[in-house]
Amino acid sequence: MIVAHRGVPAIGVLLRGLTVIGASQVAVGALNDFIDRADDAIAQPDKPIPSGTVSGHVALELVAVGAVLCCGVALTFGLASLAIAAVGLGSGIAYDLRLKRTPFSPVPYMVSFLSLLTWIWLVAGMLTWKIVLVYPFGAFLLLAAHLANALPDVNTDAALRQRGLAVILGPRRALMVALVICGSGAICAFAFCLVE
Repeated sequence: MIVAHRGVPAIGVLLRGLTVIGASQVAVGALNDFIDRADDAIAQPDKPIPSGTVSGHVALELVAVGAVLCCGVALTFGLASLAIAAVGLGSGIAYDLRLKRTPFSPVPYMVSFLSLLTWIWLVAGMLTWKIVLVYPFGAFLLLAAHLANALPDVNTDAALRQRGLAVILGPRRALMVALVICGSGAICAFAFCLVE
């Protein structure tokens, strides 16, 4: 938000922005833990729901409160803000409910983060069509980030018969893809700096 606003935004804008982002993360994270509770009981029994620290009912309440708070506060920035925030939140929920366990697991990851980027620039009043130029480059970097994030759990996910992209690729190929994308991105960024 600081980059988009070219400085620290007004405190009200900053607090509302952080609320939208934080609430969406709470909703998506709590739903993920609720959906994964049976698998976590086997693979990660110390997580909040399997360990009994938090009940499944409380997790669902957090999902509802997070979603309402995210959308409600996003609406204070206007209808376009609400629409973009809802797309980001919806893609995170789609990841939790279905796409996490499929080869399409990176798609909601890309949609959510690119929506967040778009939303921040919209709220800052700096959104132009040029942001579309960032999407292809950003999507590849987010693919690498998704694979890197999934790598520590690849063997566990495979044992649980999940079919996310990292599981399909396997640990070695998933790591190679992530490294190639990051390396290529760094070379492109360096070359762009030289041209500029």
